[in-house]
Amino acid sequence: ASGGAGASGGAGASGGAGASGGAGASGGAGASGGAGAATSVGAGGEAFSLDGRELESCRLLDLGLPFVECTYYRDCGGAGRPSHRVRQLAAAPLFALTAQREAASVLSFVDLARELHAHRAPRALVLRALQCAREEVGHARAFAALARRAGQPIAPLQTSGFVVRSLEAIALDNAQEGLGTEFVGALRLRAQARSAAPALRPMFARIAREEAGHAGFSIELDRFLRAKLGSAARKRLTAARREQMHQLKLSATHEPPRWQREELGMPSAELSYDLARRAEALADAALA
Repeated sequence: ASGGAGASGGAGASGGAGASGGAGASGGAGASGGAGAATSVGAGGEAFSLDGRELESCRLLDLGLPFVECTYYRDCGGAGRPSHRVRQLAAAPLFALTAQREAASVLSFVDLARELHAHRAPRALVLRALQCAREEVGHARAFAALARRAGQPIAPLQTSGFVVRSLEAIALDNAQEGLGTEFVGALRLRAQARSAAPALRPMFARIAREEAGHAGFSIELDRFLRAKLGSAARKRLTAARREQMHQLKLSATHEPPRWQREELGMPSAELSYDLARRAEALADAALA
């Protein structure tokens, strides 16, 4: 089952607004009032600040060379901070992407329930997987409503055929996503619930609680699956979880722009790394 909001937890944890066009990059945030936008183009794909202005979004341009167009907030007087409405517009692509990922998680949990039933797993585990799927439906709807409120369309979800995986394949996926991404995502969402815009905090708090429950389900699932696997397979599970946690800590070096911190409560790079370390410690203790 894939991880919580944004697959590593938290709305838009894996990128900035407008990664595929973005608010402001084609007239979105800034064009409709509040903070204006100034655009520069850099070669090589690097993102950078311009005259102290804050990066708002980037997109790849097909010019025959690896050019990236970056859009920045410009001080339009006063404090120069983007308004709450502008931040909402900028966050809309992130909400849409997160809604799509949460919808994918619904299908992942439903498929997992079918697989567990096929492998004659305890009925309680099958029901827990279905409960997780129902909660992911609520997450997807919440983020989709936020995206549509800002006029952001949501791309249709691409699905593939259902195939019952082996017990080890299920266990490996659970070790990486459930015991890795899910644990980190729950802690990131809890942090967002404390720091996001007040209107978003109740939603983040509810999703954080439910994602923590999904992490607890992953522990139960791991115990069941490990009992069915040999020692070599169990070692592979442990190695896979360690590697996933290592990658999550490496990805925590991204410093979110100011508007993401103010609107979405996105944690700083330092806090993200600390949350990943805490998640790893919690998983270790739970599995001991």
